[in-house]
Amino acid sequence: MYKDTENKKLSFVSYSTVPEGCRIDKAGVIATSDASVAANPDTFNVESSTFVRGDASDSSSHRYTWSKTKVNVGDTWYVRAYLVYTDKNGNTHEMFGDIQATRQKARLTVRIVKALSERTAARQ
Repeated sequence: MYKDTENKKLSFVSYSTVPEGCRIDKAGVIATSDASVAANPDTFNVESSTFVRGDASDSSSHRYTWSKTKVNVGDTWYVRAYLVYTDKNGNTHEMFGDIQATRQKARLTVRIVKALSERTAARQ
C-alpha cells in the first residue's frame, strides 16, 4: 500500500503466483470503506466489496496495482488481494489474502505488500 496525502490517493499492490500448469483467471484486489463488511473475513468477498479490480494473466505470476483517488484525511479503506485460478486438472479455486486496513493520515508512509503465493502452493 502507498499513501499519497498530497494527491488524496491510496495505491494497493497484489502479487499472485500459481504452480506450473495452472492458469490465473483473475487476480487483483477487493476494497470497501465499510468497516462492518471488512470485520468478517468469511464474508468480505467479491460480492460484498465496493470495488473489485483485477485482470487475467497467461503467466504463473501476476502483479496488480489499484489506486483509489479522492481519499480524504481520516478515510479508512479495507483491502485484500484475491485470486481466481484454474489448476492443471481444470478445477477453479478462489482465494483471498489478509485484510489490510489503512487510514489516510496527514503524512506519507511506506509501501506494504502481501502475497498469496504460499497459500496457493499449499493448496496444490
